[in-house]
Amino acid sequence: MPSALRALVVSMVVLVTAMRPVFAAPNDTDRQRQARAVAIFERGEAQFVDGRYDAAATLFREAYETFEDPAYLLNIGLAFEKGERWPLAVLWYDRFLQRYPKAPQVPEAQRRRAAAAKSRDAARAIVMVVSTPAGALASDLTARDGEGEPARCVTPCRLAVDPGPVVIQVALGDLRAERTKSLSPGERWDLEVTLSASSVPTMPVAGPDRTAAWVALGVGGAALVTGIVFAVLAKGSYDDARALTGRPLDADDFARFGRERDAAKTQSLVADLGFLGALTGATIGTVLWLDAHDDIGATNVTDRAPLGPRMPAARASWP
Repeated sequence: MPSALRALVVSMVVLVTAMRPVFAAPNDTDRQRQARAVAIFERGEAQFVDGRYDAAATLFREAYETFEDPAYLLNIGLAFEKGERWPLAVLWYDRFLQRYPKAPQVPEAQRRRAAAAKSRDAARAIVMVVSTPAGALASDLTARDGEGEPARCVTPCRLAVDPGPVVIQVALGDLRAERTKSLSPGERWDLEVTLSASSVPTMPVAGPDRTAAWVALGVGGAALVTGIVFAVLAKGSYDDARALTGRPLDADDFARFGRERDAAKTQSLVADLGFLGALTGATIGTVLWLDAHDDIGATNVTDRAPLGPRMPAARASWP
């Protein structure tokens, strides 16, 4: 292990011991939690020594949640600092300084926090946002750290963002637009956005309920088919009856003639009723269809979803 890294790890172990007298002596239950926390911290220390800084930070945080020793909180920031996760290092140093403003390690934490903030700012990309019309609210919705509010400004303006995939939302009233780009450290992105109704996500609105119209048209269609079928049957019966009149009729022919004539009458009546039903269904269906005509194709162009953090496009795997 390099001597400088060994010295750093040893100093952090010393912090664990040095900071405990600041607080009251633990009772039996606290001692058990403290023992578990020390065991977890030692596992994190091993990860730290091996250069697995994210894993070390996770274990240091677990140790702190088991027993709130400020040294564990300080070591979380240190692990992220060594992993060059500058935004997270600043975040956890700030938490240490806020929760333990009188701890003896405050000067060291302040020094490290300032250095991490300087490295973070140097690595950030810049987004220059211009909107038409001006005066829109530009927000960085990437939120990799999963902490705090998104960075915002009023256009035309400048946003400092962490490198990687970046999601910028520009909103003015009910109009909004989102743009995504992957940025390198120190890169500048000149983002120009024109806000209009076309930039608002639209959702098709359900059309009018035409169930009744479809039912009427369906019934009319079925009636039309029935009318055609029985009209054909009636013509066949009429033709058969007429064919019998071309020769002298005996008793059987006369009886058959009567049956064909009666069948033709009945079939003609059914056909007429079918055509009448078809006409009625078509008329009612058309009226019902046209009655809902004005609502066809309506769309929602006033998406009023509130501005604010949403599921990030990219975020760190921890915390």
